[in-house]
Amino acid sequence: MLPLVGAPEPAQAVPQVPAPPVVVYNETFENAPDTGNPVLLQNYVSNAGGTYTAAPYWTSAANCNGFILSTTNTQAAGSCGNEAQGYLSLRKLAYALGTVNASPNPSLNSVNAAYTYNSTANNEVEFETVTPVQLPTPSRYLTFSVNAAATNCFSNHPRLQFYLKTGSPAVETALGGVIDPCSDPRGRVLSTGGLTGGSTQPYRGGSFPASASFITTASSIGVVMRNLTGTGAGNDGAFDDIRLLDVTPQLDKSFSTPNVRGISRLTFTVTNTSELASKLGWSATDNLPAGLVVATVPNAASTCTGGTVTAVGGGSTIRVAGDIAAGVAFCTFAVDVQAASTPTLDAPQTYQNCAVNLAPLVGLNPPAACATVTFAAPPRLEIVKSTTATSQSKEGDVVMYSITARNVGGSPMTVAEPASLTDDLSGILDDAVYNADVSATRPNAPTVAGDDLAWSGPLGVGEAVVISYSVTLTLDGDARLSNTATLTTPAVPGGTGTASTDTPIVVAPSLSLAKSVNPNTAGEFTLDRLLTYTFVVTNTGNVDIANPAVEELSFTGAGAPPLISCPPTAELAPGAQLTCSATYTVVQDDIDAGGIMNVAQAVGVHDGVGVVSEPADAPVPADPAPAITLEKTASAGLSRAAGTVVTYSFVVTNTGNVTLTAVELAETTFDGAGPFPTISCPAEIEPLGPGEAVTCTAPYTLTQQDVDAATVTNAAEVSASAPGGSVVTASDDAAVTIPAAPGISLVKSAPTEPLTLAGQTATYTFVVTNTGNVTLSEIVVTEDEFTGSGTPPVIVCPPDEVDALTPGSSVTCAASYVLTQADIDRGSVTNSATAAGTPPSAPRLTSPPSVAQLSFAASPALMLDKSSAPAVLTSAGQTVTYRFVVTNTGNVTISDPDVTELGFTGTGTLSPLDCDDSPALAPSETLACTASYLATQDDIDAGSDLVNTAVATGVPPSGVLMSSLEDTATVAIDAVAAITLVKAVDRSTVTGPGVGVDYSFTVTNSGAVTVSAVAIFEVAFSGTGASPAVICPELTLAPGESLVCTAGYTTTDADVRAARVDNTALATALTASGAIVESAESEASFRLLPAPVLPPAFTGGLADTGIRGLIAGVATSVLTLLAGMTLLVTVRVRRVSR
Repeated sequence: MLPLVGAPEPAQAVPQVPAPPVVVYNETFENAPDTGNPVLLQNYVSNAGGTYTAAPYWTSAANCNGFILSTTNTQAAGSCGNEAQGYLSLRKLAYALGTVNASPNPSLNSVNAAYTYNSTANNEVEFETVTPVQLPTPSRYLTFSVNAAATNCFSNHPRLQFYLKTGSPAVETALGGVIDPCSDPRGRVLSTGGLTGGSTQPYRGGSFPASASFITTASSIGVVMRNLTGTGAGNDGAFDDIRLLDVTPQLDKSFSTPNVRGISRLTFTVTNTSELASKLGWSATDNLPAGLVVATVPNAASTCTGGTVTAVGGGSTIRVAGDIAAGVAFCTFAVDVQAASTPTLDAPQTYQNCAVNLAPLVGLNPPAACATVTFAAPPRLEIVKSTTATSQSKEGDVVMYSITARNVGGSPMTVAEPASLTDDLSGILDDAVYNADVSATRPNAPTVAGDDLAWSGPLGVGEAVVISYSVTLTLDGDARLSNTATLTTPAVPGGTGTASTDTPIVVAPSLSLAKSVNPNTAGEFTLDRLLTYTFVVTNTGNVDIANPAVEELSFTGAGAPPLISCPPTAELAPGAQLTCSATYTVVQDDIDAGGIMNVAQAVGVHDGVGVVSEPADAPVPADPAPAITLEKTASAGLSRAAGTVVTYSFVVTNTGNVTLTAVELAETTFDGAGPFPTISCPAEIEPLGPGEAVTCTAPYTLTQQDVDAATVTNAAEVSASAPGGSVVTASDDAAVTIPAAPGISLVKSAPTEPLTLAGQTATYTFVVTNTGNVTLSEIVVTEDEFTGSGTPPVIVCPPDEVDALTPGSSVTCAASYVLTQADIDRGSVTNSATAAGTPPSAPRLTSPPSVAQLSFAASPALMLDKSSAPAVLTSAGQTVTYRFVVTNTGNVTISDPDVTELGFTGTGTLSPLDCDDSPALAPSETLACTASYLATQDDIDAGSDLVNTAVATGVPPSGVLMSSLEDTATVAIDAVAAITLVKAVDRSTVTGPGVGVDYSFTVTNSGAVTVSAVAIFEVAFSGTGASPAVICPELTLAPGESLVCTAGYTTTDADVRAARVDNTALATALTASGAIVESAESEASFRLLPAPVLPPAFTGGLADTGIRGLIAGVATSVLTLLAGMTLLVTVRVRRVSR
């Protein structure tokens, strides 16, 4: 018996991932020698000791069959009819199959080959194992694969059918379909390695696995291959690498995690092998481990073809059976199972379902691993609720609530079977407003509808969900925050538990008052000082206070008591504040009294009951302190010159807190060259109240001597008497500095009138001003920057005004510039200049630059003038010449001028444009282009004007493509439609009646347009027989073309008596527009002569020699010929071209 080839056991597959088949038998024929004569199949022994047989024809060397050979074996004498052709072909087949199995050296690849000299019966055995093939285990699915090749496929093909041979008596079971190396689409043309001789036909073949499998319970089998073709015509091939494959599917088991009701889904997965052949008729019985039973409702299901599941609720066995169709990777069965008894939290139940539980198992590999499931205790829920509310919570507070639901059982709550709870908010929302902020620590979001909160979602073992929300207290209800959260999951233990909170709040209205004054120090307590009192009222209770206000209890000031002002406030929320204010102006009596005392309280109402704060005061002390200051200043700034009037100011201020009298002000020192300044004070200089100030002045005119000296110094002193007789004094001085401050400025101006064209003149002005306090000389204006492309302007200044420019004086210079086209194209010309001058005793001075810019509005414009000649077309073939003139009508240069055709109604093709070579157009310049067009017959036939529309394009300096307005040239079509008719008869004289006459009608298109539907109309006909029927073809005539219509007529006795037949006709046709074209009438006539009188018929007794019959026959033939000619003339139409 042949031993198993490959692994001793089939490889375990990953569930749902097909594993490769296991090779149980493989014959490569490589145990044959590669030298000398080839051995025959019946003499070959495999490397496993296997032997083979076949029908005599298929092991006959003389018939060139049954050789185990490679390309290196030599032909034996007497084989293949002693012909080399067949044997050399077998060598090529061996090499070709060596390329299929990727042999390192195809020349040494051995095969079983046959070239079929002579013939035999169909369906004979070409290969059969003598030694059985051992199988690893019973109940296996088997299939096969073979490499095969053939040549001479233009003739009969080898057709190979493999069988498994089992049992006693032996039974052959076909594996897959017939393999035809010539036509199987899996095959291809193979290389023969450049071997010479033998058949020159292609060698075709490949590797051919079976598409079906066969289940066997035998421990060994045989392999048979029959060739369904027996003829020796063609049928030339070889085979190699016969493999028997174990393709038994894999069975695996798995459990799902039990749900909250303790139900697990047991899934059986049947995985095909990677060739995906069909596997029919397998089955398995699973004997569940003790303690595990089929669920009360099994919910059995299958995805397998013809799959059946046998499982009874509460039972301990499950039977599955079915098929895997070809191409299917896997299929499944599923059944619900449960523990026979309920597990506890401390004692979960674990079950293993292994391969040993499967009995019987038919056609399936057992699972490599056990399936394990653990049934834990059912879920159990607990709920806890908390709040941040306290008995001291106050109106407006945000109170947080938290609900915690926890799974303390042994199994999770799932999405399919979730935990759920509700919370009744009605006992809270009578004293609060929900803030719409509910959240949860689990993915599922809670909802709030009215007074009801709800949540539902999964909870794993030990997991909890915390639901949080907040409310803002209003305390409008019973001042009691009470509510209960309830679990709504009755299916699990603890699933209906509750958790509550109950918080009574003590209502406690209360106010406080904080009073302050600003300023509040003795040093700031001065006459007429405005004291600002601030009253801050705070709601220190836990409820709103209505109509909060502040009341004065006592005030010691000598003036009018302050009036307290509070912003309108209807209610003051807990913790909120109300700020009120009052002002009071200090009078002298208050200072004399040594200060002011003020006491007040806050008041309000809650639920109709008054609320009063503790009193609050704000004292202000006083401290008499006489003081005076003097501040002397000069009014002139840095720019001073001779003749400038300097005004000295003397500000005397009572900086104490008592009234001063006997105020005296005097100059103490003065070094100016002019008269001593006289001080002038207002009459109200005394008495001088605290904080009051008076300003005295003294004017002084600077002299040149003062300017030369650069400074004037002046000092003064003030004295005054305070209450009680004390005297206070103060002094101050002021120095006037007169620095030299030379200065020069330039204002450059461009013309304001619009400039748009090259050649226009722009006149610039330059105004130079002495902005200092000294005279400037040698005034010069210089151009620093000029962007114009033309000749730069030359600046001209008045010569008598530039050598002594006094402070504040100006001189005006000018310059002219002629614009260029480049300036216009660029859009602007920028000009920058500076002025310079020399001060009397300082370095030469230059002004800041002054810039003037001329801007030109770009007005790019193109105009297109399109024309055509001639203006009218009368026939096809005429040439139209189009002319395009593009003119730059703008003020800037246009680059890349061009003409673009937008539309043309002609049916032909316009010639390309021929334009002048002009890369750019200056304003007013033009570009000329031409194009031509050859009119087509379709244009003429259409009769519509030829309309050609174009536009000019170009690029202005801005770089943005522009175009002109469209221009159109129209050429009219004025073609004449006309036809002529020439009617003719084929003879001028006819003798006797019964003679056929043929008319012809030649119609010619003598106009310029195509016509169709040509027809002939008889205008007059003098014949007495039937009018001639004119036959014309349904043709269209182009200008100059002709066609011929025909008609036939047979003369009558009346025509003979009339001696003449006249016929007049005209032709009509239609133009493309449907207009009718009619020819002139055309006439044709012929004369008639009477028939000659024949002598009387001979009636004598002469014998009939047959001449009469001959004459009759000839006459009949002539008439027949004439009739045929008439018919020919009638139906024949000629086309004539001029």
